[in-house]
Amino acid sequence: MTERPLLWSAAITIAVAAFVGAALLSATSPAGVVAGLVAVIAWPIATVLLRLGRSRTGAAFAVVAVLSGSLAGGPSVGLSLVPAAVCTMLLIARLELPVWLGPVAAGVGVVLVCGGIALLSPQLGVSAMLTMSLGLSVGVLGGFLRRTTRLSAREAERAREERIVAREAEARIALARDLHDVLAHSLGGLTVQLDAIDALLEADRIDEARTRATEARRLAAQGLADARGAVAALREVPRLDDADVDPSEALDELIRAHRSLGATVSVTEGGEPRPVPHVVATALVRAVQESLSNARRHAPGAPVALGIDWRHDRVTLRVTSPLPAERQPRGGGYGLTGMRERFDALPSGGHARAEVREGEFVVVAEAKLSPGIDEKGGR
Repeated sequence: MTERPLLWSAAITIAVAAFVGAALLSATSPAGVVAGLVAVIAWPIATVLLRLGRSRTGAAFAVVAVLSGSLAGGPSVGLSLVPAAVCTMLLIARLELPVWLGPVAAGVGVVLVCGGIALLSPQLGVSAMLTMSLGLSVGVLGGFLRRTTRLSAREAERAREERIVAREAEARIALARDLHDVLAHSLGGLTVQLDAIDALLEADRIDEARTRATEARRLAAQGLADARGAVAALREVPRLDDADVDPSEALDELIRAHRSLGATVSVTEGGEPRPVPHVVATALVRAVQESLSNARRHAPGAPVALGIDWRHDRVTLRVTSPLPAERQPRGGGYGLTGMRERFDALPSGGHARAEVREGEFVVVAEAKLSPGIDEKGGR
């Protein structure tokens, strides 16, 4: 909870303490003057010390105010219970102090109230004991209310900090995921092209090597553009009104680039392709990109089967490529992890998995679509 500045808090406390002290001097029997004045003096000192972070010293003065104010409760006709009740509330409300300290001090204060009345002001009777004890209980209740409010405020602040940390972590993961997808695709393609160029030059096939070099330059330029696009996308504030996009063109470009590297990919498509939310399109494109890159690394030259099935409420992607016997099963890389994260985070839901089936490496990814996107599309 928001607290008053120290100067104002101290000024208000001192003013009220001076008023109570003056009332004690005019209305208190001589037996309760000393104890009452001790409570009145200890009260503002405790307030200031606690606000300055001097918890132990401040708590000691607050306990003195509670005990001395309780003892003088009867002779002062309840006036000294003002600092006692307020300091009880301070002891309980301060989060840096043990929660039991205030109630224990108040309990001892009740005993002193009853003892002070019995010894110094027996004419007040049992009703005065109950009334003044109730005054201390009001301080206990107020202290717990303030402590609860402060605990709630601290938890809210902690939750806000955790949300900030989580957003920063998500941003780092998104950056790592996008950079991996871009670099794995472009640098992997460049490696294939450079190996081919080296082999062609050794065979004195200059024209074919020049063609490969042109394709390598195109891949490098495309990779640089993709990297810049990924960084720019992370710097932009997401818009909720972005129009749906059709991933077909980007998918066709990935397939064309894969074939230009001398690889084979067969494509089957079911249903009717259509625009989808940007995050869904990105997930599909990155999944195909990662699958083709994996195929080039782990099974170079082997045919790849790519299937896309469009339905009105979902789109399913399936990529299959042979897994050579000498290769270990794939599935623990950052690219596949990023693929799963993308599909798991889709607004309408989705999932992705990679596994080995009968000597083939199979990637299956499914993105659920909002039924309102296109009720006519798909079969």
